Amino acid sequence: GPSAEDIIISPQVVVDCVRTNSSHGCFGGNANDVFQYLYDKGMTDDSCKPFVSKTQKCGGEGDCTVCNAEAPFNCSAVPEGQFRRYYAKEHGLVKGEDPMMSEIYARGPIECMMATPRIFEDYSGGILCDTTNATN
Repeated sequence: GPSAEDIIISPQVVVDCVRTNSSHGCFGGNANDVFQYLYDKGMTDDSCKPFVSKTQKCGGEGDCTVCNAEAPFNCSAVPEGQFRRYYAKEHGLVKGEDPMMSEIYARGPIECMMATPRIFEDYSGGILCDTTNATN
């Protein structure tokens, strides 16, 4: 609604903490795993845990850090309870055009994913013609 906050969840928490059979930090993953983590455990925002382009330890004192803006750029942990975690109220999966339209009508924007069969990994240019009809 109009009073909703515009929060950017920390991509670093996603890289550090979302680990499943299909999510592997810097090596890719599944958006639904991120939503499940956000639902179960919550995440800090980007100002609390900025992206550093490498995998760090998940959880504990490192969930939120503050760093000096000038050299030396020392960082220190913010104690639990002194920073905010954001949670998903609900999440789920829908497949197909009509269910997607219904979800948008009922609750607003949705996140979309697409299947990426092996042919996408081997792509080297030109028009890609996938005949696998992959849905996962």
